[in-house]
Amino acid sequence: MLILPATLAGSAIYRMFKKILVVCTANICRSPMAEFLLKEKLPESEGYIIASAGVNALVGKGADKHVVEVLNEHGIDASNHCATQIDQLLATEFELILPVELGHQRWIEKKFPSSVGRVQRIGRWRDCDIPDPYRRGRKAFDATYDLLNDCVDDWVKRLK
Repeated sequence: MLILPATLAGSAIYRMFKKILVVCTANICRSPMAEFLLKEKLPESEGYIIASAGVNALVGKGADKHVVEVLNEHGIDASNHCATQIDQLLATEFELILPVELGHQRWIEKKFPSSVGRVQRIGRWRDCDIPDPYRRGRKAFDATYDLLNDCVDDWVKRLK
């Protein structure tokens, strides 16, 4: 397990990370959207393993219908997503954990102290959280997609 000193944050050290976990609340909206975007841009054929989980997951549920629709419109199939709860095994197994909110980051670091230093907000480079579009209609999901796509691009630049 690699702990990032503050002095290395933002450096080329991110290129070492190949196992990436995205985390949101229920693991049906934001984290699956980010997971599938990352999978498109960081393919398994290049050694990347990308997954998602929730801090209060609706375990076994599929992605929200709007997530599936939005991703489909961008040529990404998320119909096979199944919500998963983050646990000690996932927090240990993944080298980089990307929560969508600062509150999630703090929760993960408190619940899994060994993850400290490997947990970096997905909106880190824009200094932003990703608003939850759940039950807010299709336009909210489109806006979430756009913001997550930009945040994912920021990470891809550092991970490749």
